[in-house]
Amino acid sequence: MLSWMFRRSGGRCTSVAEGHASDRIVLDGPDFDCGDRNAGAHHSVVTFSDAVVWPVFSAAAQANVAIASTLYDDKRQDDVLSRMHDYPVVTIDGESVCADFKWSQANHYHRLVDVHGRLWALRHPTLSSRPIKLLHCHDWSADIKTLIKAIAPNVSFVKCSRWHRYRCETYHHLPFLGRSLLPWKRHAASSIGYLPGAFIRFHQEKTPELFPTGRTFSDRIYVSRADATKRRVLNEPELTKGLAELGFEKVECSKLTLGDQFAAMRSASLIVGAHGAAMANVMAATKRPYYLEVWPTPRMAPRYLAEAGKIGLIDYDSVAGEADDVNADFEAPVDAILGKVRARL
Repeated sequence: MLSWMFRRSGGRCTSVAEGHASDRIVLDGPDFDCGDRNAGAHHSVVTFSDAVVWPVFSAAAQANVAIASTLYDDKRQDDVLSRMHDYPVVTIDGESVCADFKWSQANHYHRLVDVHGRLWALRHPTLSSRPIKLLHCHDWSADIKTLIKAIAPNVSFVKCSRWHRYRCETYHHLPFLGRSLLPWKRHAASSIGYLPGAFIRFHQEKTPELFPTGRTFSDRIYVSRADATKRRVLNEPELTKGLAELGFEKVECSKLTLGDQFAAMRSASLIVGAHGAAMANVMAATKRPYYLEVWPTPRMAPRYLAEAGKIGLIDYDSVAGEADDVNADFEAPVDAILGKVRARL
């Protein structure tokens, strides 16, 4: 009987590997160079033989001991893991990986930055020519699969059940390249600043070829969250009216193809948008746009876009509403937003 006992991580998103590893591949070289943002520290791919994996959380165990996890701790997850011994086991021959985790299906940001960032490790020369099965529980669109195959051409997709364990002949545990190796607090891990420069250049250079589009966008974009379930701008009609007078086009990314989402970012020199998953598309930006991020509350700490600003991908700025909760719908400070935008025209 397999015992699923996972080491607590202090509430941080972790990538740990323990147990009887058969190999460890240090991710160094030009494809994994982050400049001086994470100098002296390197993520590693750790390989295990005969490991049992639960793909939905990229969790694995070997010889009744947890060997690898990339988990955000919460009670529900711990409860599910404690019942893993009741789940049937399916055998996977050959070499395999998984990159899913708790939010990677529902959240566009986590899919592009975290899941695809992990799969970038498969470009290492030691792994890039070997056929590897990508175990995944979530349904991925054809566009997402196209992007994954461009990132890691050597993978084949194996759709898995959330309610099965998978005994893998050879399992490569992939690290979060989009997370610092430093001890960041929960939900405060830096992201794009620690992604390799080659990963960002890939999206700038390859996505036009992968997703050709005849659609054109303004060079002034307002990214709306009108169709979201949280952090919606309650006074959006007033904000969009003011921005439209300054030449802004309103974009709802959920209504666009992946290629069009990237195209909108490539076209933009000015972007305004509330904090949300659509910001992940900025990795395809090529004009170093001014990006004004609108927060619900001043108590939110800048993360993804602020890190993108530090590496020169965008010219970052922010403004905040006065909500009490970080995920609340809120009134945007329209005058402050329009004032900052006019200063950039």
